[in-house]
Amino acid sequence: MFENELPLAGLSVINHPATIKIQIEKRKVKLANHVLPAQENAWIYKSVFFPQPPGFRVRDNYLGPIINVQTGSPCRVDWINTLNAMPMMPDMQEAPPINSKPMDSAMQPSVGIVTHLHGAKVPHDADGWPLNPVGYMDNPYGLPTQRTYDYPNDQRAAMLWFHDHAMDNTAPQVYAGLAGLYFIRDNSDTDIFTLIGGADKEIPLVIQDKNLACGYEKMDYWSGIPTDSANPNLAPDGYFRPEFLGETIFVNGRATPFHHVDRSIYRLRILNGSNARTYALALIDPFCWANSANSSRLWFSDCMRVIGNDGGLFTQSVPLNSHDYLLIAPGERIDILLDLTGTAITHVECLRLVNLAVASTMNDPGLEGIFQSDSLSVLKPLNDTDPSLNNALKLGQANIMQFCIGQQPAESALDIVKLDTILSANADDENFAVTSGVLQAIPSKAVIARNRFVLLMNNTGAPTTNPLTAWKDVQMWELGPSDGIAPTWNLPFSVDTAGSNPMPGNPGIDHSYVIFRATFFQADPPPMITPGHGYPALHAPTFIPKAGTYERWYIANIGNAQPVVNDVVDMHPFHIHLVNFTVTRRWELDGTGTFIPKVANALAFDGISRHDTVRVQSNELLELLVYFPPGYTGDYVYHCHLVEHEDMGMMLHFSVLS
Repeated sequence: MFENELPLAGLSVINHPATIKIQIEKRKVKLANHVLPAQENAWIYKSVFFPQPPGFRVRDNYLGPIINVQTGSPCRVDWINTLNAMPMMPDMQEAPPINSKPMDSAMQPSVGIVTHLHGAKVPHDADGWPLNPVGYMDNPYGLPTQRTYDYPNDQRAAMLWFHDHAMDNTAPQVYAGLAGLYFIRDNSDTDIFTLIGGADKEIPLVIQDKNLACGYEKMDYWSGIPTDSANPNLAPDGYFRPEFLGETIFVNGRATPFHHVDRSIYRLRILNGSNARTYALALIDPFCWANSANSSRLWFSDCMRVIGNDGGLFTQSVPLNSHDYLLIAPGERIDILLDLTGTAITHVECLRLVNLAVASTMNDPGLEGIFQSDSLSVLKPLNDTDPSLNNALKLGQANIMQFCIGQQPAESALDIVKLDTILSANADDENFAVTSGVLQAIPSKAVIARNRFVLLMNNTGAPTTNPLTAWKDVQMWELGPSDGIAPTWNLPFSVDTAGSNPMPGNPGIDHSYVIFRATFFQADPPPMITPGHGYPALHAPTFIPKAGTYERWYIANIGNAQPVVNDVVDMHPFHIHLVNFTVTRRWELDGTGTFIPKVANALAFDGISRHDTVRVQSNELLELLVYFPPGYTGDYVYHCHLVEHEDMGMMLHFSVLS
């Protein structure tokens, strides 16, 4: 552990391209600094000048290139697939070399790669529609092996990322390595780099969990999905848990690395690129318990100050206390200033970034559970001598990376007044205005066009009624007004989903809703894609927003009981393509099955942050203010970003009209 140096200089960087070709290849890739794999062990995104056969040399990293673009400067990307058919099965793309689990019989086979630029405001034909893959070589579907996407980059500065989004196959194909970073830059970056002492102080951190085999030569996907085929009561298909959770944390393509830093200020651009693992990030001095330690202080999260997330910079910076932690779910990004200038006073020489979201493993070492909520899933040691943290650090998934701090004199501390002046100067955009530091609808176009209601559910037991689809492990439903005829679902929350300029929703007595839609395809289960007919028919959209308008989206994450009770369910990171949104209100179910107002932790950043992905914790209901940018129309998807859930049916789509 902490034997690999954090890859930074070795990551491929492409600055300000007008056009670029990126090729998908199967390659031998290092997973540790000094281990050369004997066979292909990853899929990669590789920048090329022209389409070419896959390379044969061992790559230093499976992560795709880091692309830097300037806001307002378009970029055209050609995505090229060099993968082949499955041996003896020409109707399927070859499986990634990661010991994939067998395909569920109700899921579409892999027929190509679909690259989605996550967080981007792009035309629908460049968004990575899951049914428009770049086909594998000599595929029988007539799919092109190259697609060109135009990215306008007409949005505020932010850290985006690109990853595979193929229908029903996102989980194994992202796990195999198909991910990369995409930074949109503007003058705010220049101002922040001037403040902290240079652009070289920016450190991108892509955090992912893996299981490894053969001495760091291979990634093992199936071993992270516990199974028991002898137990008929498990769902689905004998899986204890259908999501992947790995025991080794990778950062920038290396297992639990270290990085040398000075007593200076750094900008950490963190992406949770994991399939299903949520992290509770904290900083500790791992040597404070040693008798020879220079410092007896354990917690150092107060070295971090958060300045942005998915949609770019906050309206104001947010400091952390020493014992605080930062939650980050799959698909989310977070922008942090790490101020190490005060570490000379505390005599600390090393800080470890740890993951406190390991409570389920501590409670049941035999089976780790998916993140549910802060109160249930985050380990909270009582004090500096509480042995629970020391015991947790014996787990691989609790250890992320170490910062090794040099002994040179400290630089000047962070100027918080200048920092917040920079954030305030860059707070407004076409989506939101800032009033007293809070994001709100722009007054000149502040009419709310529609309310929408989305229900996220887990398999907490067979539902008493389910009129649209056979019950699965996870569900995503669109709710609409009851017509008094169709079967309904009752919730203790009232939302007008029919009228224009509607009133906000509010909790109360049970309100009846019809289930507009529960499946992506018309049929459930859908027929498989065929060379002659392509993918099966898509379910018509029931959410049809208008470009240039605001909507309120209500997202509830509950069990499937009727009447509603507060069963413990998984947290779902809810991602909407194309748009940014802000969280305006929250509620939670109490013990009587009633939604009561919830005051969010300050580190949820409600009101000051723009999301494209937001955590909806167990028994929580969120109100989102969503803006659909003008000039962008067509079909886009929204889904859970636990990518196994996305593949299992937690994905629907909306169609934007002009």
